[in-house]
Amino acid sequence: MQTTRVSPSPAPPSVARGAPFLLLLGALTAFAPLSIDMYLPAFPAAAAHLGTSIAAVERTLAAFFAGMALGQLGYGPLTDRFGRRRPLLGGCALYTVASVLCALAPSVHLLLLARFLQALGGAAGIVVVRAVVRDLYQVEDSARIYSRLMLVMGVAPILAPLLGSALLAAVGWRVIFWVLAGFGAGACAVAYAWLPETHAGTAGAAHPARALANFAAVLADRRFLAPAVAAACALGTMFAYITGSPDVLINHFHVGPGTYALVFGGNAAGFIAFSQLNAHLVRRVGPRELLRRGLGALSLVSTLEIACAFSGFGGAGLIVALWFLQLSSLGFVAANATALALADQGPRAGSAAALLGAGQFLCAGIAGSALGLGRQLGGTAQAISVLVAGGALIALSIRPWRERG
Repeated sequence: MQTTRVSPSPAPPSVARGAPFLLLLGALTAFAPLSIDMYLPAFPAAAAHLGTSIAAVERTLAAFFAGMALGQLGYGPLTDRFGRRRPLLGGCALYTVASVLCALAPSVHLLLLARFLQALGGAAGIVVVRAVVRDLYQVEDSARIYSRLMLVMGVAPILAPLLGSALLAAVGWRVIFWVLAGFGAGACAVAYAWLPETHAGTAGAAHPARALANFAAVLADRRFLAPAVAAACALGTMFAYITGSPDVLINHFHVGPGTYALVFGGNAAGFIAFSQLNAHLVRRVGPRELLRRGLGALSLVSTLEIACAFSGFGGAGLIVALWFLQLSSLGFVAANATALALADQGPRAGSAAALLGAGQFLCAGIAGSALGLGRQLGGTAQAISVLVAGGALIALSIRPWRERG
């Protein structure tokens, strides 16, 4: 078995060695899942209250994906130039203000704009966390840390739909965004107090010409590009499921929002469990081999999803079971692909983390748009299965576990 060799990383400061530090990193990466998953059960209510269609409300999710992609491209050079803390605190502040605007939006068009701004702010957390882990840990350890973060971050997809459903039933969909505003303000305060600076900054890294040169250098490196594409395709398959599952279960199979939240949380539990298994195995098996196995399992599950979705065999129960296996397979993909993509980027870690995240949310946005077209042509469950299979096959074809190009 071969392992990736990287230059030694500095020893983590004492504050970065314990569970509280991992909890903080997990909270900072939870901006996206909280902002997405709390809102999913409220789609029908928001559409009715704003006098629009569910399809129009779904476009606010696409706007969020776009904001996440563009925001990360901006934060990457900023974190390489000014360090990790200042861009993060600015992003948290923007997220908080935009969440308030979401809560007050009088129309779906203004909600769409506010969701875009909310994502621009929340994107800082994703970039900074990945860059901080890269600053402090070597590749096997970083894969383990990313897996542990899935445990913290994975609580969000389990609890967020349940909390969103409870708020929806008790006080209405707008309160969801007031809760998110409170989360943003709290994350900003805790990061200010506890997050150490792990990168002093590189002069000129935020200059447009230098930033573009850094992006080009990262994209030209297959050691980054292959696992980054695999991670993007994998996240695209996840968001095809996230975006389409409310329509399949609530509208087609007529389950209630509470039941949907339980199913969604159960599937997220599979992702969490296998992410933790990945953390246990990564030092013994290696991130490359685990990534290969995860993508192989995802390809097999996607084939079964297509057969089930187009034949109707097994109904809702089999579809949910296959979704569980899909999410579980991704537990071997996300952390390992991230660790391999960032391992050799050194002073360009912020820019590399930005490209990694932007590509993932770009694929998520493409998956959401393709899902809408697939719904019109054949059905949401069928469209999800095709998108999952396509993403898995693309990721497999580039063989991101290879050492060199």
